[in-house]
Amino acid sequence: SFDMNYRKDLWENTEKLVSLSKRIIEYSNFVKFSEEELRLLSNKDSIEEGIKFVHSIGAKIVAVTMGKEGSIISDGNEIRKINSIEIKAVDSTGAGDAFVGAFLYKIAQGEDDYFKIAKFANEIGGLICTEKGALTALKSGRGEDVS
Repeated sequence: SFDMNYRKDLWENTEKLVSLSKRIIEYSNFVKFSEEELRLLSNKDSIEEGIKFVHSIGAKIVAVTMGKEGSIISDGNEIRKINSIEIKAVDSTGAGDAFVGAFLYKIAQGEDDYFKIAKFANEIGGLICTEKGALTALKSGRGEDVS
């Protein structure tokens, strides 16, 4: 798996980031991007065209997270928007990482319906945003039955 996790403050040379990312994607079954990261990597204006570009590099499953708007998932045959859950957002720190962790957890369990997995991952990513700090909401037990 690969999560670009681009931070403008950490990458002065985005060309190098894009080049390295493309090399990693060649070997990745699952990749996750924000909308900004997808545009940076693919140089495409549309999310759909960006996703197709990422598949052409070698990724099998592409996820694009969009905060409260949910995510877009592609398995190479179908591109589908998965809605997010409605929450009262406090802090988005760690939401993307929680999304990736939840997605990979379900894959490790043998689940292969990537759109169903994305719904679960959206829920976990959303729950992370309900309290301050990256994992505080999960530790408090709020995510006890989202499967």
